Amino acid sequence: MNTITRLLTALALIVSVVAVGCDGTKPAEVKAPAEAKAPEAAKKPEAAKKPEAPETAKKTEAAKEPKDHPSSSPAADMPSTGHFGAAFTMADAAKPLKEIMDKSGDFSGKTVKVAGKVQSVCKKKGCWLVLQTDEDIARDVRITFKDYGFFAPKDSAGKEAVVEGVFSRTLVKEATRKHLAEDGGKDPSEVKGDAEEYRLVATGLEIKGS
Repeated sequence: MNTITRLLTALALIVSVVAVGCDGTKPAEVKAPAEAKAPEAAKKPEAAKKPEAPETAKKTEAAKEPKDHPSSSPAADMPSTGHFGAAFTMADAAKPLKEIMDKSGDFSGKTVKVAGKVQSVCKKKGCWLVLQTDEDIARDVRITFKDYGFFAPKDSAGKEAVVEGVFSRTLVKEATRKHLAEDGGKDPSEVKGDAEEYRLVATGLEIKGS
């Protein structure tokens, strides 16, 4: 009996040791580890912004009239002869156009006062005229009017004229040449390519009687 009693006592002692901690306290309950939170879903990359649509092309502005065709018009009662534009500022007598053409390089970019015969004129508004030299093979210069401040009489062809303004030589594009030809009553289809021409931007014009 003593042996059985000792075994039971030992068993009870083991059970009490298991139930009580080494320091005499009950061991803390071991909590099951909390389930690891699922990592936050990776933020979806922001949808790539669509490139802004290019601005709608602006409507093409109404085609402007060519430089040699102003929108203003001459007075309905414009006389056929007389002085037009500003008064002449050069006291010297007008030089023959031939003299200016012979030394065109010397006069380029300078104000001159020249005399010659009107070979042709814009038939639509009188916004330009062509003055030619008095020689067997005539040379000419196109006269335009500063800031389109005045016009030439449309019946000026064949008359003598005196003009004051800045003389130069310039390259004229084919499109402009065609336009000028049409305004002068010529067939624009006959005009081919760009070409250089002498020009004079006039501040004053005098048309004499034929």
